Amino acid sequence: MTNKKGLCKAILPKKKKNGRKESSKRPNLIAKGAFDMAELIQVPRIKFTRWWDNQGVFVLAGGGSASLDRIVRRDPASGEQVEVMCPRFVKDYQTFMGGVDVHDQLRLQRYSLQLARRYKKYYKSLFLGLMDLAIVNAFIIYNARRAADGKSKVSHVSFMKQLHLELCQL
Repeated sequence: MTNKKGLCKAILPKKKKNGRKESSKRPNLIAKGAFDMAELIQVPRIKFTRWWDNQGVFVLAGGGSASLDRIVRRDPASGEQVEVMCPRFVKDYQTFMGGVDVHDQLRLQRYSLQLARRYKKYYKSLFLGLMDLAIVNAFIIYNARRAADGKSKVSHVSFMKQLHLELCQL
């Protein structure tokens, strides 16, 4: 059975009578690494998965392999590292999410145009977010070019100062 959004009811957390959702912590009866998977009826390639780590992790994957793989997780009780089974697309996400995190850190590190001002019109804020992305991408490309030429990398602060000075000269 599916809900109004077309997602499998068996995987989504059930709501209690007072409107709150059930606890997302893993029940003791369910082993760590267990998962439920359902495919969307409208688009068969999209898989909706609930994977049990310390809490339920919900993943909507469009493509990728659903075969089993192992990842290393830290046990919250003992602090030791334990191998846990997971679908392949969960491991792919955890492997490749680091680049996005670094990009977001650079974007929010000094001065974000998007967060500096609030607008009622969504597209103005979206434009400033795209400007932030362009500035961070320019910083990454500038440092890659300097590294290729054998020069030392420039810090994010000095790059932003140089960019501001050059924009003021226009």
